[in-house]
Amino acid sequence: MSQVLYRKYRSTNFSELYGQESITRVLRQAVKDKAAAHAYLFTGPRGTGKTSAARILAKALNCLNPQDGEPCNQCSNCKSISDGSFLDLFEIDAASNRGIDEIRDLREKVGFLPAEGGYKVYIIDEVHMLTPEAFNALLKTLEEPPERIVFILATTEAHKLPLTIISRTQRYDFKLASQDVLKKKLEKILKSEGIKVEDKALDLIVAAGNGSFRDAETVLEKVLSSYGYIKDKIINLQDVEYVLGYASTEIIEQIYESIINSDTNQALQTLKIVEEQGINIAQLLVQLLNKFRGLMINAVEDRSSQLSLKRITVIINTLVVAGNDLRTSLLPILTLEVAIMSLMQESEHSMPRPVANIQPKEDKPRKQTQAQKPPTAATKQLSEKEASIVDVKIDALHATWGTILERCKVVNPQMVAMLSKAQISEINNSRILLKVGYAFHKSRLEHKRSREIFSQVCLEHLGAPLLIVCEVDPQLKNSADISETTNSNKDLVEEVFSDMI
Repeated sequence: MSQVLYRKYRSTNFSELYGQESITRVLRQAVKDKAAAHAYLFTGPRGTGKTSAARILAKALNCLNPQDGEPCNQCSNCKSISDGSFLDLFEIDAASNRGIDEIRDLREKVGFLPAEGGYKVYIIDEVHMLTPEAFNALLKTLEEPPERIVFILATTEAHKLPLTIISRTQRYDFKLASQDVLKKKLEKILKSEGIKVEDKALDLIVAAGNGSFRDAETVLEKVLSSYGYIKDKIINLQDVEYVLGYASTEIIEQIYESIINSDTNQALQTLKIVEEQGINIAQLLVQLLNKFRGLMINAVEDRSSQLSLKRITVIINTLVVAGNDLRTSLLPILTLEVAIMSLMQESEHSMPRPVANIQPKEDKPRKQTQAQKPPTAATKQLSEKEASIVDVKIDALHATWGTILERCKVVNPQMVAMLSKAQISEINNSRILLKVGYAFHKSRLEHKRSREIFSQVCLEHLGAPLLIVCEVDPQLKNSADISETTNSNKDLVEEVFSDMI
């Protein structure tokens, strides 16, 4: 009978324990120096290698030919431990052997010397499940451990252990694996199995593992089993989404577009498809949250998101609340529909609209200069080529520069922060040449969206759309700009979250 993947490819030495290098280095050195502790505590999330590490440590301590602290996996002791027939290795499941009678029986057997190897090793899995009386009985043994006895306690909930137990062990905290480490392990398995999986499909399997090796390997096996381990079959993203019951990438994109565009019809149509396909609503919310989380990170790092950081956080908070409401909802799809409809209403009533739809604010009537011609219907239809015939004087631009910045600030405050540091060089054929201190500012100001905003504001206030063209001038750099650029993300985050603090 074939083994499941996570057992078939279980780590057999310390070097195969991916993502736990700091722990394996210490354990390997302890074996090499013959300085093993009498009790270890391995704690961490499920599927991170705690039990595997315990078995490898037991194997290394009893190996007849250890190599630099690693078991050889060739001697009789190593082979006996691998196949579960080693007399001096005892694995106890504390979830089903949690009473004081079981621990008393263990204490009676602990006194005997190892029968086959150099150490008698007791691995107690899920040790937090022991009763208080059982812990008290175990404590006595940990306080006065016999020679050649090693206890390895493994648990996912170390906070449930008595401090008297923890203080008598060497504690090692296993961490969840990174996406890259998980992917490396799965690629090794796929290579051994001779099966090809598209990169995007593998990324989705890795994400479904949530940092757990066992969970990721189980998901991979589920996908492979669905296609019968067909060696000439290349598994793609749609195959993985179908097997896992995830919403397709197209559905996620449609919901995303409907939210940012406040398209109620598209949203309802897409959610109807979700309901017809029987997609898990909770998982769909997780996928949407991951989508907007990526946008939030981009907004903080390089301001390249279509939405403002404040708008993204509102969307995330609404989706999180909807996820919590799902637990008690009688109709899950309705919970999601209401959440998305509320986001659209909020967008319509409380969020800034594009500049083209905002009427210019006139506190006082402005005197029109020769350059400031009132916009007409024909002017608004000007193309870039036709706009060149409109003569905009640089003096007129300087006179209205402050007003232009205020109007741009309504839609894109970050853009205005860069414009305020720029120097107006010249205006030539409907193009305004600005000198900026950094290449990053040039890239952002010449972005299509930034040019559209600036051009529309100039059309309203100068009678002609101007196209931004930037030139990097290193002389504009100074320590104040550098300090401000460094702290800009921090200031933005503080502004967004100020209402929550």
